[in-house]
Amino acid sequence: LYLSSPYKGQSTALRFRNINIPKGSKVQSALILFTASSHVPDVPEGSGFIVKGLFDSSPWLPNEVCEQIHPPAGNNYVSRVRTEASVVYQPESWNITRQYSVDVTAIVQEIVGNSDWTDNGVAFAINNLQNSTADLKAYSNEGGVLLEDLSKQPQFVVTFSSN
Repeated sequence: LYLSSPYKGQSTALRFRNINIPKGSKVQSALILFTASSHVPDVPEGSGFIVKGLFDSSPWLPNEVCEQIHPPAGNNYVSRVRTEASVVYQPESWNITRQYSVDVTAIVQEIVGNSDWTDNGVAFAINNLQNSTADLKAYSNEGGVLLEDLSKQPQFVVTFSSN
């Protein structure tokens, strides 16, 4: 899963299904957990990625838990409306098999607070920062299956209270 690379225009999307957050809930914490599949001991300044939510989380790939896509193979997510909330993630290092957490609480709160929220999944678009030169890779859903270690797949962890 390419989260950041020296290639301009690099992007990825993730969709987590069956999260069951009722519309209008108060999101207390929401994290995406990535397990690094590459090693970058000193991430250059300005490198990293930006995460935004996608309001339309309808599927683009058949999968059980986490779906991901890399354009141009199936870029139908490119035209989907994104959240105003975003997260810039710039790690100082990226160590293979270490797990990194990205706090997406504000993004998820914006999604579940939207009048069109249908509780069918949460989707995120991940793009390089404009000046990123680091090659930050994480295990993908498929990578976890191939390694027979599903704990390496991207994970979505959320706590919330319903109104």
